[in-house]
Amino acid sequence: LSPILPVNSVTYQPGCSRAQRPCGCASPRPQAGQLADHVALGVANLDAWVAKLKREGVTFLREVYPLGDTRAVMIEGPSREAIELVEVRAQ
Repeated sequence: LSPILPVNSVTYQPGCSRAQRPCGCASPRPQAGQLADHVALGVANLDAWVAKLKREGVTFLREVYPLGDTRAVMIEGPSREAIELVEVRAQ
């Protein structure tokens, strides 16, 4: 598997539900001083990570979904936190 790559942290406008956020319903704004509802990590091969995590019994909060010009998945972390894996394509 490819290494996990850094992704910029953003928050969304109040009233924007978790289900709407990947659709771009609100413009992201910088995270500083805000409460975040999940952590996002970038991965180079989302399909490989999904397969690995399913084999390991990880709970999926949301299956693979489009996110702008890429894709993402939301999983549950070891302390029940939401973790988003975002596919980062080579430039």
